[in-house]
Amino acid sequence: MSEQSAGQSDTSSLDSLTLALVVSGLGFYADEAVADLRRYVESKGIAHTAKEFDASLEHAARHFVQGDAHLFLCDGEPCRQRRRFDATSNVLLREAERIGCRISPTACQGPCKQAPVALLRIGHGCEFFAQFVQHRDWEAVLGFARRASQAKTVLVDAGTAQPFRFDPIHQPEKPSAALESVRFLVGHFEGAVELPLEQRSIQKEVVGSWEAGGRFLSLRMAATYRAKNGLWDRHQVLIVLGPDEETGALVSRAYTDGGVIHEFHIVIEERRLMFADRVPHHVPARAARKVLTPTEDGYEETLELDRGLGVFEPYYRMLIQRKEGSGTF
Repeated sequence: MSEQSAGQSDTSSLDSLTLALVVSGLGFYADEAVADLRRYVESKGIAHTAKEFDASLEHAARHFVQGDAHLFLCDGEPCRQRRRFDATSNVLLREAERIGCRISPTACQGPCKQAPVALLRIGHGCEFFAQFVQHRDWEAVLGFARRASQAKTVLVDAGTAQPFRFDPIHQPEKPSAALESVRFLVGHFEGAVELPLEQRSIQKEVVGSWEAGGRFLSLRMAATYRAKNGLWDRHQVLIVLGPDEETGALVSRAYTDGGVIHEFHIVIEERRLMFADRVPHHVPARAARKVLTPTEDGYEETLELDRGLGVFEPYYRMLIQRKEGSGTF
């Protein structure tokens, strides 16, 4: 924030900060929080008088409860830096008219790890949203605000806004919204498949865990290939999945026990995940891909091969089931 010349009050910066304080407390604020904000304002050199500070805080409290519906969008950092949609004042005015809900930008609301964040107030009810990075994500939040405004309650169908709902009290480390489509991979799984034509079988164990506060997903995998003659081969791999910072698309990097690193992109088609894979040894095929489809008790892994006709056909299907006591947490 720019510092003001001596004697000139920076009311716009002050109002944005006091509104953020009120929003973060859902309309309430403790004396300790107010004292912290006073010290912060002083440290930033934001020119004001004690009377102006008190007036700004009172105005913010009134502003928070005005109207039946109000969406408060954090305009601090890193929220402003991470979002990939237009949130200038003129655009927000047009969006507010379109959805029938007032929209106000604020200074930093607090949970910066979850940026971008926003709070929707409908009457006395409130709903937090986080990680709505792309324009389509923001549209999902606006759609929820429109439905809630019309119904005069936050108890409406979340629809496409569900991945962006956030509870800062009971869910302080919300997993990345971009990883919602792979949540079914979290847990401890085992599976096996027989390959009669090759006279061998495959046994697989997978452990999926949230990493770095839910920003990434790791998969520790071990696969054992057993031949009918008693020979066997075992491989381990660590896979890390996360969203591309620019596009939001899921990318994955695999670290093998042979010291090789593979990076590949994941395609999401409805509920299925697809990604390129290696063609099995001694199998005549031009390309291979894995398809993971969630099931009630885990997921199904299908290896599909393109044998030169430009069409992928199943090579094997392996049902990988969650071990007892292993949840999606």
